[in-house]
Amino acid sequence: MNNLFEHALVNTLKEALGPSAQVTLTDNRRTFLSIVRGKSGVHARISRLFSMADQTTIHSLAQFLRGETKKLPLTVRKFIDTQSLPQEARKKALKGLRTAGEVYDLKDLAESVNRRLFNGELSCKIAWGDIPSRKTRRRGGSIMLGSYDKDLDLIRIHPALDNTDAPRFFVEHVIYHELLHKKLGVARDEEGRRRPHGAEFRRMERLDENHPVAREWEKKNISLIFKVRRKLIKRQDAARRGN
Repeated sequence: MNNLFEHALVNTLKEALGPSAQVTLTDNRRTFLSIVRGKSGVHARISRLFSMADQTTIHSLAQFLRGETKKLPLTVRKFIDTQSLPQEARKKALKGLRTAGEVYDLKDLAESVNRRLFNGELSCKIAWGDIPSRKTRRRGGSIMLGSYDKDLDLIRIHPALDNTDAPRFFVEHVIYHELLHKKLGVARDEEGRRRPHGAEFRRMERLDENHPVAREWEKKNISLIFKVRRKLIKRQDAARRGN
């Protein structure tokens, strides 16, 4: 721990959770907190960014870690939403981005979507995402075709879409979906829960004339996307073994 605020956070949480509790500070910005409750006590992994939270937020966090509330308190969720990536980490994350693929240049596609659906007024950085490893790929037969990172103002598109079988209208619709996340942000319901695909999001998504045909293509061809992903992973594994 590098400063007094981090020491104070750990001491406060240990005092609240009991002497057997373990509190570990992390630099993970995607998972701000995780908790395991076992016979030996509570083991909590907490983002060190919480060291800058006010006492009300830390108190609410302690209540959640103790199991007094099943849902993450609103004050904690709001704190997480306001955190941004440090400048040095942002520069590192943006290094080496790739927009040109074997089939599609995402820069060209994003500019086309911006002109067609946002009157050229909305844009952000875009790049092909990394090929997932076998350990990190999503379970349950699902695949994240795109994502928007607010901290980086960056859209990532799954490399499985960089193939001749994926039609341009579908890739552009995925880009449009992610640009909507930038434009609308994340809506919340009355209880403060995140609703990234609320009514307004769904309404605007249908403004793309390709929405119906894109949805239909995805339903009929999702197995094709999985097949391409498997090929990419195998090729990556083979390259790593070769090194």
